[in-house]
Amino acid sequence: MGKLRTLWTLVLLAGCGGLAYKGWQNSRIPHAVDAQAESIACDQLQACTGGAARWTALDASPFARIYTLDAGSETVTIECRWSMVLLGEVTCRANRDEIAAPAEKRTGPRPHELGRGNLQ
Repeated sequence: MGKLRTLWTLVLLAGCGGLAYKGWQNSRIPHAVDAQAESIACDQLQACTGGAARWTALDASPFARIYTLDAGSETVTIECRWSMVLLGEVTCRANRDEIAAPAEKRTGPRPHELGRGNLQ
């Protein structure tokens, strides 16, 4: 009974340590996912081109990174999630509010220049 209890304690401790490490790793700035989020917003959606476009927020957790881009007349939220909590591929998807025609010029901070939380 004592060895089984010790084993479960070590498994629980390793799981908590792995989750804490993943949370620390995912909250680093810059992060490898920043380029993927910027590519989706700028190249695929053409939302970050414009004088009013700027990255306004970044929320990071062990499970996801959520970027917010204020593109003047619309807000684009890009959510990047890992397929598994500690391992796996990253998939990003975008949500748009009040879709409008993209503006002409790219300005404002880039995703890797964001701090945590709201920058307003």
